[in-house]
Amino acid sequence: MKPILTVLSDIKKTLTGLDKEEKKLVSFLLLSVFSVLLSYPIIRSTTSAIFFDAYGAKKSPLSWTFSIVAISIFVFIYNKFQRKVNIQLLYLGTSLFSLIFFSLPYFVGDLFKPLAYGLVVWKEAYIVLCIHILFGHFNASLTIKHAKSFYGIVGAVGSIGGILGSVITKQLTHHMNVELILMIGSVIVLLSGIFFMLCDSSECLSNEGEEKVKAPLSAISEVKQYVFLLCVIISLTQFCINIVHFNFNIALEQTYSEKILQTRYLGEVFTWVNTINFICQIFFVPFLLNLVPPKSVHKGIPILYTSLLIGVMTLSPNLFGYSLLFVTFKGVDYSIFSSAKELMYYPLTKAQKFGAKYLVDMISYRGAKGLVSVLLIFVQSKLILNTVLYVCLGAWMICLIILFNRPVAKDL
Repeated sequence: MKPILTVLSDIKKTLTGLDKEEKKLVSFLLLSVFSVLLSYPIIRSTTSAIFFDAYGAKKSPLSWTFSIVAISIFVFIYNKFQRKVNIQLLYLGTSLFSLIFFSLPYFVGDLFKPLAYGLVVWKEAYIVLCIHILFGHFNASLTIKHAKSFYGIVGAVGSIGGILGSVITKQLTHHMNVELILMIGSVIVLLSGIFFMLCDSSECLSNEGEEKVKAPLSAISEVKQYVFLLCVIISLTQFCINIVHFNFNIALEQTYSEKILQTRYLGEVFTWVNTINFICQIFFVPFLLNLVPPKSVHKGIPILYTSLLIGVMTLSPNLFGYSLLFVTFKGVDYSIFSSAKELMYYPLTKAQKFGAKYLVDMISYRGAKGLVSVLLIFVQSKLILNTVLYVCLGAWMICLIILFNRPVAKDL
């Protein structure tokens, strides 16, 4: 018990040792994370239901493919303007556009069917842009010691937002139509943008120093092999998660045919996703990050996924089983994997951190989802998809071994 008590003591000292500006930064970042993750289950459930109603679940891989194009465009824009435009303004612009765009179905209804594609695409884009801007700002502003103590807290606050968002989604389906619920979610996104505007903005790439003349993506050239391996790992994780997600979508559509019932079930599923996220953030992340080497934490995740996959495919290959896989993969990805991944950016400079996050968490994250979407358009055999899933889990482990042998990772 001594190591655990020591960790608790260190976390307490870190929390109480923040100065006034650091407390302001952390407080508003927590509010921003809470708000944007409160919005996500509402927006995800409603946009998915609208899309299923318009085109069916089997068309969802095509929408995932379109999302990588949108993400790539926005990364190009953000990379170009971040040297001159404060990152909080970019975030606020994202939240304002979300409010406008997600409100459209309430006013146009079913008059413009292709809007369903746009909703799903922007749903994928806004959450990636918002979350990774928030964590990029966090990483660039605080030390790795702060990160090990705060990631659990930030993740727990975010998961509480996610849980409340899922519960709210389920409850609102009894009183409102899907389009109005979606608009409510978009208002919460704007609230997150307002909170982020209140963060301390003194830390930005336009400050004095060499980094002011470098765009984030240009700054990673010195660590390109390290970042490339991170890109491969994040791509493999998304291949695994989205194959499970596709199987879950098919099982859901086969079980529930009505849009409102799909929305209600998705609300329940995301409640469980965020509950697992919360439990992991509170009871596992702070101790794992402080007591266990990052390489051991990372290697444990594909081992867990493989074990669960074998169990479900053997005992319960139905909606319950696919729900269990989806909830676990997503819950662990949002909590333990996400927090452990953020530590991998700390050996980098401030500009490199933003550049690596643009490339790893936005381009590679959605690029992998786009590639697996193309696969799912043409290949929908469960046997083949499960084989691909096992191959990706094995490749994930191999890449981790190579990554942690890189010189950049020696201090992690």
